[in-house]
Amino acid sequence: MKRIASILSLALIFALLLAAVAHADTGVVVGLTLEKLGEYPVPSTDQLPEDDRSLIEKAMYIKASAVQYFEDGRYAVAGKTGNVNCFGLFKEDGEQLLPYEAALIKRLNARYLMVYYAMEKTTDKKEALLYISDGFWLGQGLPKEEDTMFKGYAKYYDAALNRFAGDLTASESNTSSGRLLVLSGKGAFPSGIYDENGALVSDERMTAGSGFLYKQREVYDEDLNLRYTSETRLAKFMFASDGAYLTEELDVSSRRVIDIDGNVILPGPIRTVFVESGGVFSVEKPDGSFALMGGDNVEIAASTERFTLLAPGYWYGKDENGYLFVGPDGPVATGLSNRQESSLQVYEKQPDGETRTLVLNSGEWAIPLNGRSNARAVGMAYGRIRLENGENATAFFNLFTGDIMLQGDYGNISRVGHILTAQRGDVCELYLIRCEYQ
Repeated sequence: MKRIASILSLALIFALLLAAVAHADTGVVVGLTLEKLGEYPVPSTDQLPEDDRSLIEKAMYIKASAVQYFEDGRYAVAGKTGNVNCFGLFKEDGEQLLPYEAALIKRLNARYLMVYYAMEKTTDKKEALLYISDGFWLGQGLPKEEDTMFKGYAKYYDAALNRFAGDLTASESNTSSGRLLVLSGKGAFPSGIYDENGALVSDERMTAGSGFLYKQREVYDEDLNLRYTSETRLAKFMFASDGAYLTEELDVSSRRVIDIDGNVILPGPIRTVFVESGGVFSVEKPDGSFALMGGDNVEIAASTERFTLLAPGYWYGKDENGYLFVGPDGPVATGLSNRQESSLQVYEKQPDGETRTLVLNSGEWAIPLNGRSNARAVGMAYGRIRLENGENATAFFNLFTGDIMLQGDYGNISRVGHILTAQRGDVCELYLIRCEYQ
């Protein structure tokens, strides 16, 4: 009960603080600030989880934790019950969208969330929709014998309209393109394509892409209008993308990138497209080399391994000289011995023998983080530094400017969405991370 009380107190703190938050994840992050929201007393030791991690830290990893964040500025928050169905859905302005009745909420795509409701327990894997495996809540998978399994059902929550897609419930395979949901496999509803109202609009078998659907050689928009018919063959597997792009075969081993009207975006030849973001494509060429390509078919950077997307606008690759870091305006640093971090931290040993971190805006190696640091957001990292008086302190650095955003004798530090908590003594300080976007 003490643990439940601790979860509830944290959930209520977050529910109150959400009213102060107004944030959206859009574009390329080029700067950030911290805004203090408030403080609260650290829970007593006997209220902490058995593994001694803070509840907010657990919220980053464990699906049954008190607060979960979704990229579009929504939070799942545990409510006033010890029942397995205890999560509600909130907007960042504090508006409650769903009551405290769900067992699990997870993202399906940019528009839809899947909301799971647990019913009675079961020992039959075939009956289980929800299960707890190694402390994690999972929905629709392959439970192990020792997992706690539940019968149940899942519905589709439309984050654009803030409502469920009618009475539609999940099938074994669920994909989506914009407002359209593609269901296949066993379920209460027949396989087919459904709209935001939960109505069946087509019983044809199609594959969902990003902003389109397709079958064999035909490409359809999200109103199921035929937009393009290929003379060759469309790719069987989609790549992750911000835009409505797909690949079309040139021959058995190479392809090009087109949009849904068949307009050529990258003429190729390309062997594989891994991911697209902001009009930049990570590709493999027919000769086995790798590149970042712009939509105008200009090669931005070349690599001996596939380019990996760190965050919108930021990539890393590797060549014979070491790792290379590419930003929204092109290569930022090359010949690096250390791989870049998801926070965008780039650190390297300097001619004076010291290892320092790169200031992204100036290109100077001036931040005194001398190795892989702890990351809490894109553009922000923290680590221990030595003060002029010889004492040590924890410092939060703005990687874009090199400035110290927060400094002190902090203990537990964690983040959920745009809310950061930093414990100093017997007080937890809460901050809002505000991002500047390009």
